[in-house]
Amino acid sequence: MKLKQILQNIFSVKNQDFHKVITFLGFKIKFKNTTKIEQNINQLIQKEQLLNQKITQLTNEKESFMTWNYNPLGWCDDKLKYALQDMDNVRLTTLELVLREMKRNNVTDGAIAEIGVFQGDFASKIGEFLPDNKFYLFDTFDGFNNQDTQFDKENNYSEIDNDFTNTTEEMVLSKITNPQRCIIKKGYFPDTAAGLEEKFIFVSIDPDLYKPAIAALEYFYPRLVEGGYIFLHDFNHSQYRGIKKALYEFMESNKIKYIPIPDISGTVVIAK
Repeated sequence: MKLKQILQNIFSVKNQDFHKVITFLGFKIKFKNTTKIEQNINQLIQKEQLLNQKITQLTNEKESFMTWNYNPLGWCDDKLKYALQDMDNVRLTTLELVLREMKRNNVTDGAIAEIGVFQGDFASKIGEFLPDNKFYLFDTFDGFNNQDTQFDKENNYSEIDNDFTNTTEEMVLSKITNPQRCIIKKGYFPDTAAGLEEKFIFVSIDPDLYKPAIAALEYFYPRLVEGGYIFLHDFNHSQYRGIKKALYEFMESNKIKYIPIPDISGTVVIAK
């Protein structure tokens, strides 16, 4: 009997609801018995119920997401981000596909980097696919720079003061494959990049604010090898509008092209 039929028999799930549960939560079944399937499906259904509650709450508040209908695996308002952050399959699968393309094209010789590491969750995924490359990790490890935050507020790019101080270098390194190849660059970017002589094959830019974002684009793009990629996070984030401004300015002066993807907060993929 096919797995789909087994699941439908267990839960009496209609075709439409079954598709919603599986697709909505990006569920990949890797189990050998129906007991484990039932346990995990129940967990996923609970998450779906939580998301539906939050969607209803936002609807009642008359807040919108984007001009198109809400896509559970796509971009969403920041109020849903924390309910969905462990299910951002679009960002992770795009990362996997991009890194596979790099390997297929033999784009493997060079360093990798992330600016805006926070607790190292996305860096850990990068490290899984690229376990041997020198890995630069740029972060203040002390939250936003006050001057950068004030600049964004004055220019109507952001109104919030997020506290990203809940991290340590040890926490981040504990999540990275082969942490001995990592180089922590603690402090204010781009000051922490001074003196580096590297070529990069992949860079994740995720500092949330305008100034470090434009500085990162200006620093890393010229040092990106042919066939390399940059991921710029928060392009469609409703609270970090300076990221879109930074990309537009950089795009105009450098004549680059990019592709936005519908992940949470909206990543932009830049290829060279």
